Formats: sequence, structure tokens, C-alpha cells
Amino acid sequence: MWIKSHNVLSVAPSETKEYLSDITAIDCLGTSEETARAALFLVSDDSSFMTANTLTVDGGSTANKL
Repeated sequence: MWIKSHNVLSVAPSETKEYLSDITAIDCLGTSEETARAALFLVSDDSSFMTANTLTVDGGSTANKL
């Protein structure tokens, strides 16, 4: 999973940024806020009935490889 961050945006060439966006099903890089919301969900009461599961937060890049 690639997160839109200062390092990715300043170091990676534009072709790399385009490639990273293209490998996700939703054609964009994730943000730290999006990953934080997933973590907050896991520690909230809303996830109290979840057991032995993996929450994949990758913009669909895992599913895009299938």
C-alpha cells in the first residue's frame, strides 16, 4: 500500500506516482487520514463483533492483482 506523503510526492518521479495510482482499483494513492480511520474503526465498538479477520486498506490494489 502506498500512502500519499511528503516522501512519495517529493522523491518519486511523476511516472512512479502514476504507476502507483494505476495499481489501485480506485486510481489514487491513499492518505494517512484514510488509514487512521481504519485503525480507529478497529479499536471502536463498531468492530466488536469482528474476530480473526484482516482489514485490508490498500485502495483495492490487492483485488486488482487477481
